[in-house]
Amino acid sequence: MAAAVRGAMDDFEESSSDEEDHRVVRRRPPAAGSRGAHGPRGSGARPISGSLADEAASREAYAVAREEAAFARATNAHMASVAAEHSSERAATSAAGSTRDRRGGGAGAAASAAAAEVCTDAEADALRTRLLLPARAGTPACRCYVVRQKSLFSAPIWRLYSEGDDQFLMSAQKRGASRTSNFLLATELVPTRGSGRVVGKVRSNFAGSVYTIFDSGMAPEDAVTDASLRRELAVVGFDWDQMGPGKMRAAVPRVHKNGAPFTFRAREAVDSLAAAAAHADSTRVVMLKNKRPQWDDSVGGHVLNFGGRVTCPSVKNFQMGSDESEDATLLQFGKVDKDRFTLDFQHPLCHVQAFGIVMAAIDGKLADRRALKRFSGKTPEEDGGAWFAQWADPPAPET
Repeated sequence: MAAAVRGAMDDFEESSSDEEDHRVVRRRPPAAGSRGAHGPRGSGARPISGSLADEAASREAYAVAREEAAFARATNAHMASVAAEHSSERAATSAAGSTRDRRGGGAGAAASAAAAEVCTDAEADALRTRLLLPARAGTPACRCYVVRQKSLFSAPIWRLYSEGDDQFLMSAQKRGASRTSNFLLATELVPTRGSGRVVGKVRSNFAGSVYTIFDSGMAPEDAVTDASLRRELAVVGFDWDQMGPGKMRAAVPRVHKNGAPFTFRAREAVDSLAAAAAHADSTRVVMLKNKRPQWDDSVGGHVLNFGGRVTCPSVKNFQMGSDESEDATLLQFGKVDKDRFTLDFQHPLCHVQAFGIVMAAIDGKLADRRALKRFSGKTPEEDGGAWFAQWADPPAPET
């Protein structure tokens, strides 16, 4: 009887201990063979055996390890992508710098390009004023050079530098989304519409026979006041020529004695620079034309005298003079290396006009092909006014 009572008391004490701290039972089950290894009688709670506990712990540890490994993989992948992005940016910057070092005037051009990225708005405005100011009469030609940066996925970027100090002046790039040729000129390394650094635009008609160069003003349909209306800086016309780069003429506003050019802000075609050129209005317009190359028996081809400023033959090489003084060269552009060109100009041109005329000249166009005459039935005359009268159709609207 006493033994039965002691057994019942032992069972009661074990049951009470289990109820007070059941977690101990689940974490540290009683050893096999001990009293109560299969749970207290009547308690309804079955303690976990040693083998099941080990399996559960292993599964829990495995799950935790998997989560930690997944987190580590995600972190490593993110860090690798960030490192790759930074590496590609550094490589692109290094490549651009090395390209400028090889073809764009050395370390001075690279430093100038880097400075262009951090110039203030006031400095950009001062540079804009300089680029739109005509060269003074009687002064030597402004000597510049152009560096071309090619890309597999976009149009080339053309960057203009002043020769001597390698100062970056502006860049130009053809916009791909336009229905007609449309170049953006800006005082930044990559021209961006709406950036506030745009200084000019070059736009053509469908055939590429007429290009108009504007400043950064607004189109007539968008301009509320005449002061905000865009200013026409030049009009350039092209026709096919069997001798190579084609016949090329340009009309630019005449410059007053005080150094300011005539202003053409046209809301209607009759008030445009092209209309003034068509009427041969010499009081307001200066007419330019490309110089005809001369045959040279020593080289067996047509040549132009660039005064040592051009060293590589190219269909992009050209010179322009004025109808008023055919001997003087007011603008010349030519190749000196694979992606480097020289650009020289003088009065009455400014930087934007000269650079814009070059962009119009190097652009691929239907007007450079004989088929244009068959297609249109138009034969431009040698006289500048008659030519612009035939080809002065307004440029396509902006997209």
